[in-house]
Amino acid sequence: MIDSCVADMHHIENLNEYTRKQKSSSKDKISETNNTGNGNGNDSHYMDDWECVIDKDTFKIWRKQMADSHLYEYKVFGRFYDIPATAFLDVQIDLEFRKTWDKMVINLEKVEEDKESNNEIVHWVTRYPYPMYAREYVYRRRFKVFEEEKVIVLVSRSTDHEKCPETKDYIRVKPYSSVMVIKPHTEFDQNGLDYLMTYHDDPQAPIPSVAYKWIARSGLPDFVERLHKEAKNYQDKCKGRKKPKTGRIHKEVDIQQYNSAHPLAA
Repeated sequence: MIDSCVADMHHIENLNEYTRKQKSSSKDKISETNNTGNGNGNDSHYMDDWECVIDKDTFKIWRKQMADSHLYEYKVFGRFYDIPATAFLDVQIDLEFRKTWDKMVINLEKVEEDKESNNEIVHWVTRYPYPMYAREYVYRRRFKVFEEEKVIVLVSRSTDHEKCPETKDYIRVKPYSSVMVIKPHTEFDQNGLDYLMTYHDDPQAPIPSVAYKWIARSGLPDFVERLHKEAKNYQDKCKGRKKPKTGRIHKEVDIQQYNSAHPLAA
């Protein structure tokens, strides 16, 4: 599963570079057979089975209806030049910090943690747009740094837990799946990164088509841009501290040693 996530990022980076070159070429169409490496024409049809909702050089969203379902799966690809991969990861996994900026949060807490395997169970209750009721997520979260490939993979998947029984207070969202691949342009702690998020969930309610369009065109872009903004704030907050209190990966850390103590199961 991890290998496929990294390969997915590689193909979409090639596709993004290929389409960028196509748009910038005013004379000749780029040959699909003569391109190699970045912008490889072999990846020009990689996302043909997906509907492209937003297509910009540094931000793209695709969606695809899931088999035998009215639900959609989304892929979001983007690029930032002013934050490091470490800050983009930290702002997503630091629950206490998220509660300071995400006003939709009703409850967000770590239910269980296994530091040896870097497995965490998270309980998250969030407001949904009016007039929908609040939704509840219980999910297992894991991440790992791949030093050789220069990527970070963050995986969240819905699960059950005895400390979080379903109640009538909130509507439980399941299944829920989010896979985020973060690839620094140079080093993990230097500014510049690409990211790819693959996401789907079932809100357990009929969703009108106009709402799905809003999710793709406004909801997801707004969320990612908020992560970007807060990652910059998080980075500023941690400046001057040798090791940020909640940071997970930093220059002082031997990444190979870190990974050996925090394996990510496939």
